[in-house]
Amino acid sequence: MPLRLRFGKGPGPRGRPWARKGVLLLLLPAACGFALLALSTSGIGLAATRLQALGAAFAGLRAMAVHDPRLHRRVFAAHSDRLLRGMDEADRDLLARALSDRNRAYDRARWRYGLTPVELGVVIDGVEHRFLSDEILFNRYRRGHMSLFDSASFGNGREFLPWEVFRSVQYDQLPRPLRQLILQIQIDRYRRYLEPSLWPGIGVREWRTVPDPVLKIAAYRMVRHWTGVYAPEGMRREEAARILASIGRVESQFDLDKMVHRDPATGRADLGFLQISEPLRRRLRGLPEFRDCSDSDFLKPWVSIRAGAYSFFSIFLEGAGGDVLEAIGHYNAGRYGPRERAEKYLEAVAGQFQRAFVSRRYSPTLRFILTTAHGDYFRGVEEDRLYPVRGAPSASKGKR
Repeated sequence: MPLRLRFGKGPGPRGRPWARKGVLLLLLPAACGFALLALSTSGIGLAATRLQALGAAFAGLRAMAVHDPRLHRRVFAAHSDRLLRGMDEADRDLLARALSDRNRAYDRARWRYGLTPVELGVVIDGVEHRFLSDEILFNRYRRGHMSLFDSASFGNGREFLPWEVFRSVQYDQLPRPLRQLILQIQIDRYRRYLEPSLWPGIGVREWRTVPDPVLKIAAYRMVRHWTGVYAPEGMRREEAARILASIGRVESQFDLDKMVHRDPATGRADLGFLQISEPLRRRLRGLPEFRDCSDSDFLKPWVSIRAGAYSFFSIFLEGAGGDVLEAIGHYNAGRYGPRERAEKYLEAVAGQFQRAFVSRRYSPTLRFILTTAHGDYFRGVEEDRLYPVRGAPSASKGKR
């Protein structure tokens, strides 16, 4: 049965009295857009105002809320068709570029999960919590009652926003369009934290205000930067970055809550994303780069990753005579530490290398983070000395 609009008195289509108001809400911004079209004179201005008109029409469509999606789609399609017919070929090409596949998917996901909330279950620390999609999308507390995060596991009753507690494993549980939309929103909103010039001045407290995916993108870019500084000649920069990234994933998962590990026997603490030990910190302070670094400075991602890169490539790799597998074991056990401990650590690093860079059963959120951090993270991985992933005992026997 065709859908008809009634502009007279009485109910709208199928007895809905809101149709007349909805159409007026749509026509008002669309009329403003057409007025802009009439006033434009230059080619660039014409294209820009036509895009504005299309955006105004779309804004009017969204203002009509969620009463009858069929009506919305048909009315919007009619207005967009008229706009397209009035454009020349150059303007249509400009519009096509502006409305790329990513932007269309972005708008569809925002429409679906923002205006029409969907209930989702997300497991955090082994407990499933129920969210509405718009609460995750717009990072806000649950409406009308206390947040779900009022248990001891989330900080003694303090309310938390979703982006504060979500990690890659939680984002992986979201529907793909919603996950992609949230990650893109986070990058757009926190883009300043991806500027290398700002990293030296950002402390741990400020990093805690940044969503986990953005923090990890910055951390993997720091890894890429410092491996370019300290990796020896002859080692491919991509391989060096993957090795140090795999070590960081074993040590802390680049998680701010896992940056301090204290030995219960000695009371000594390893600090930062790369878990710089107390003896190693003392040694590094003898260098000009780290002379003024306090223990709290080694907690900063920028300093910790730099210290880890220098330690691995300039201390352990040189001490192992350039043997990468030997140096990985030394990073945890020390040059003269127990061989079993070194072999176990090498196996753990190789496992993280496998999961992050080789396995096809990868985390989609981690894949997005690594690809956004730098495309070279997946270039030439088959040539690495950790590929194919070797078992630590067989890889290190006979080399010691």
